[in-house]
Amino acid sequence: MTFPGDVSFRKATGVTCTLLVIFGVARELSACAVPVFRYALERDTWHPAPYSVFLFHRGELTPDGQMAKRILEQAAKQDAGVPANILFQAVDAESPVPERLEPLWDRVKNQSLPRLVVCSPGNLRPLWTAEVTEAAARMLLDSPARREIQRDLARGDAGIWVWIESGDAEKDAAAEKVLRQESDDFAETFRFPPEAVEAMKLASVADARISFSQVRIRRDDPTEGVLKTMLLATEPDLAGLSEPMAFLVFGRGRTLWALVGKGISPKNVRVACAYITGDCSCEVKANNPGLDLLFRADWYKILAGVAPEPFAPDEPTDGETSEMPVLKHSSRTVIVTGVLLALVVLVGSLIVRRRGARGV
Repeated sequence: MTFPGDVSFRKATGVTCTLLVIFGVARELSACAVPVFRYALERDTWHPAPYSVFLFHRGELTPDGQMAKRILEQAAKQDAGVPANILFQAVDAESPVPERLEPLWDRVKNQSLPRLVVCSPGNLRPLWTAEVTEAAARMLLDSPARREIQRDLARGDAGIWVWIESGDAEKDAAAEKVLRQESDDFAETFRFPPEAVEAMKLASVADARISFSQVRIRRDDPTEGVLKTMLLATEPDLAGLSEPMAFLVFGRGRTLWALVGKGISPKNVRVACAYITGDCSCEVKANNPGLDLLFRADWYKILAGVAPEPFAPDEPTDGETSEMPVLKHSSRTVIVTGVLLALVVLVGSLIVRRRGARGV
């Protein structure tokens, strides 16, 4: 069956699709000029990979355990409150443990229960475990250093050097000096190419200057045990080393390779800074170096420049409700995109009508 105007509609659709393809390709080409640190923060395709969190128990939980369970359930929800990049599952060992979790259960079943077990993205080997308490659940999700990292990213820093002290004052002072001096010198002399400046303007970047900051972690700081464990797990041999270590964190909490001891050198610091400020040559996150860390963060607010409040150990983390914030540049993007699409459709229709008038 043919409806009136079918041929014209198909012609208009063909022209429109062609123009849309050109428009889409142009957008993708411009995205490549965005520096890695901005691309990693802005694009949902670079959202942090989830850590698997299991609560193994037998029978009913204590009130404290029930509170921990509620906190983790709420944090795992991506559409309410301030989410964390976790997948949460409570497992009652009085019933048969799911087959896929049996290897993990075999590793922890002889430990006291109930127990929290955290696994890195993509595997089911225990990364961090603790007895189930409200305090442990909160410690897993957030900490002063992780909150400070979020605040620095909201301020617009390209990257944050998170470094673990060795405990040797002389070595730590030398490492801090190299990190600060080389990062500051790099930021002072660095200039983005014109295409990167143009691309960042589309993302509401106020200016083309960059900056780096530092967050220090003591090895014996119990509040940063989870963050320290995640950082040391980025490479297989880090846990046994006692040298100062530095990790450049960027985007939505992604860290680059570790710089250890004498590896915290001017050259290596500049190489790391150059990587995150360079063009995003590969838009697939998995094809880029680095690993995601566990954060409880509203990355959309951070992208909009809204810094989270300073960390407070007793702040509520469950039962929160909030609307998904709108990015500062999102309304403009929607308007511009809508206008462009309307123009594409209008141009396509005019072309078809003109061809029809000429008898084409």
